Amino acid sequence: MLGALGTWAAFGARGRDQASLAATAPAAGVGSLQALVVEAVVTFVLVFVVISVATDERVEGAVAPIAVGAALAVGVFVAGPVTGGAVNPVRALGPMLVSGSFAAWWVYLVGPVVGGVVAAVVYDRFVRKADSP
Repeated sequence: MLGALGTWAAFGARGRDQASLAATAPAAGVGSLQALVVEAVVTFVLVFVVISVATDERVEGAVAPIAVGAALAVGVFVAGPVTGGAVNPVRALGPMLVSGSFAAWWVYLVGPVVGGVVAAVVYDRFVRKADSP
């Protein structure tokens, strides 16, 4: 919300009217189901990478920041043209609240939650070492 307020303060009415204070919304012609799947998939990738590099002792610590940053960047590059690339419910809902633009708000809440939970389950069931607690 502070970022959206800062955008409003910096750009005034143009920031609100023309850019909706950076509130994400599906692109023209993108349906809610497609947007939901895109947000879930890019969040899955990001959370899977974070879990993999942050919790697995087989991964060298210096790799984590690069891997997480790359996963986030790729996710935003892929999802950006389709959904705005929120990848995080708070990133989407903060600007929506400030701008009053609630286009497909549920997509940005449900998609990342589902993607994150599925990533955690997949990592736990298929990647985590068998002798880990």
